[in-house]
Amino acid sequence: MAQTFSRGQQIRTAQRGPRVWSFMVTIHNGLKYSENRGVLEEIARVDRLIESEISLADRPGMSYITQYLGGLTTEQRNQIQISNWSIGSDTLTLTNLPSVESNTVMFEAGDLIQPEDSRYPYTVVGQVLRGSSNSITVAVHRGRVNETGYDPVGKNLLYGSDVTWRVIATQIPEWTIEAGDLVSWGGQFTLVESIL
Repeated sequence: MAQTFSRGQQIRTAQRGPRVWSFMVTIHNGLKYSENRGVLEEIARVDRLIESEISLADRPGMSYITQYLGGLTTEQRNQIQISNWSIGSDTLTLTNLPSVESNTVMFEAGDLIQPEDSRYPYTVVGQVLRGSSNSITVAVHRGRVNETGYDPVGKNLLYGSDVTWRVIATQIPEWTIEAGDLVSWGGQFTLVESIL
C-alpha cells in the first residue's frame, strides 16, 4: 500500500498486488546438533531462493490458529462447491450447500479456506449463515489471486488445518553449535508467501 499527497492535500492510495501472509518463526535453542544435522543442511539448501510448502496440520498447539469454527460437519463441508469467484474479487459464491437450519453458521470470521488445487489460502472476514437460498456469498481478506490456467469454479474447499502456504524464507538466522551438542539460533525466521 502506498500513499501520496496531492498539491491540494488530498490523500491518494494505491495497492499493488495481493496481501501476502508472513510468518515469524522462532526455534528454541537447545536442539541437539547430532540429531538435527539433516534439518540444518536442508535450511542451508533451501536458503532464500527455494519455495517451500508449510502446513499447520497435526501440529500440537496450533488448533487455535487453524480450527474451523463454523457449525458444519466435515461431510457437510466437503459437498460445498465454488460457483463464482472472479480474479481480484474478495467475495466468492458457494453452492451445493448442505440441508441444515437457515441459522446454521457456515463460517466464522477467521476461518481459513483454500480452493482445492489452489496455491493460495484465504481468511473469512465475517460470520456467514446458511440462510434459505441455494447459494451463499463469503467475503475473504484479499481478492482472488490470479493463477494462470486455474479456475476455482466447481472446486471444493479445504478448511482449517488442511490449508497450506507456499513460502520463501526472506530471513534465516545464523546458528552456532554450543557446548554439549546444542544448536543456538541468532534470531527469527521470516517466511513470506510466494505469489507467482
